[in-house]
Amino acid sequence: MQTDLKNWYITSAALSTNTTVSIAFTTVTTGLRRMLSTAAATEVELTAQVAYYADLAAAQSAIATNVGNSRESLTASMAGSGFASLSTVTVLSSPTVEVATISVVDPDAPLDAAASGGTAVIIVVIVLLIVLLGGGGGFFMYKRSQSKKVFAA
Repeated sequence: MQTDLKNWYITSAALSTNTTVSIAFTTVTTGLRRMLSTAAATEVELTAQVAYYADLAAAQSAIATNVGNSRESLTASMAGSGFASLSTVTVLSSPTVEVATISVVDPDAPLDAAASGGTAVIIVVIVLLIVLLGGGGGFFMYKRSQSKKVFAA
């Protein structure tokens, strides 16, 4: 059923077949009439990771078109999907779509010119400071040795 659910989600969201899809199942139990009987349901959360914002917008539009926003439309979408294990699923609540955009630095991307230029400037400034301090110290030592008088023995 998990494979069918993933494939249905990829198809409904118009995602590429190599999209990473995660499924989380949570059992929700509700006590009725002083716990003499209970009702249980399974909450399903499907998560897809896409690389570009354009893919995200297309997936949102496809889900709205293919799934709808009511429990009846979601049940019909799953039943008519062609996946046998989903034809017996009964949806108890309306589907919701949540979007989270996370920016990630690409480790293969070339270094930013400003960042590498800034590093070069810092190195040049440090080298210049060392040269100036060394030169100043040398000049001070030279003047000091000039001021010392040597007496004949």
